[in-house]
Amino acid sequence: MKKLNVMDLGLGNYTQVLRLQKEIMEKRARGEVEDTLILVEHPTVITLGVKANEQSIKVTKEYLAENGIEVHEILRGGAAFLHSPGQIVGYPIFLLEANERRAYLETIQQMMMDLTEEHKIPAVLHPNKDYIGVWYEVESGAYKKIGAVGMRFVNRNDQYVTLHGFALNVNNDSSIVEKLIFMCGCPSETCISWKEITQKTFDLSQIKENIIHKLAKDLHYNTVYTNKKNNHH
Repeated sequence: MKKLNVMDLGLGNYTQVLRLQKEIMEKRARGEVEDTLILVEHPTVITLGVKANEQSIKVTKEYLAENGIEVHEILRGGAAFLHSPGQIVGYPIFLLEANERRAYLETIQQMMMDLTEEHKIPAVLHPNKDYIGVWYEVESGAYKKIGAVGMRFVNRNDQYVTLHGFALNVNNDSSIVEKLIFMCGCPSETCISWKEITQKTFDLSQIKENIIHKLAKDLHYNTVYTNKKNNHH
């Protein structure tokens, strides 16, 4: 039996959720917990991956401080990225064999693409293969990112535990991305959300259920346990 534990945290502080990820990662590596998927929305926060630097941020430190926007340097792939409310962030903490890593990344990307298309929004891969994630073609040859993937694989005894994850732009205001950062590896490209494409607000609870269902099916989990934050407070 392959089990998946899901933690739906609602709106969660980035620092606290990162600490939780690392705690679960170590437990997963020791076999103390099952594969775990954390789902969360973050208050507005900038994360800088291994390819980022301070030039990735367009505004001053004073502006960030005045607006309560935190910046975190983290060890994931990619450059600068922005999380904000209305965006569903997923942190899968899964134990993988070395030869499973590529298929895993492709499964995450395909899940976001399928979900987007199920909501009547055409989703594509970027013609530049260096720009991973899920994209929306605004006009011929011009793309905006709907879904992002930024992972780290931590080696533990020749197996790998995944850290960091994916982000799906559902109801978030993507205009602040262009205002605050040069986005992950794509200086000329920006983001867009489902809401901005369709002019409709989506039920995030339902979308999260869809994410859980698709990942469980695509990655062959027999049993799924879901813990919601409001059940524990």
